[in-house]
Amino acid sequence: METPTRRIGRVAGIRYGEGSNEPEVFEVRAGLFGRTLLLVSVDEVAEIAAAERRIVLNDPPRSMANRVELR
Repeated sequence: METPTRRIGRVAGIRYGEGSNEPEVFEVRAGLFGRTLLLVSVDEVAEIAAAERRIVLNDPPRSMANRVELR
């Protein structure tokens, strides 16, 4: 997962909304060893390049406040 100007991390999972089959949030592993877990809303996605296995977000994403440090 990346923005037009920098790489954010790798998608580790997808969370779905309650009572919905639509994805709501991406779980993204970020940081040097992937120890930070970011929750990125699917509303932040600007482009999906399936052949290149890339998801490009708006630059900058509206909120990167949903972070969890994994130890």
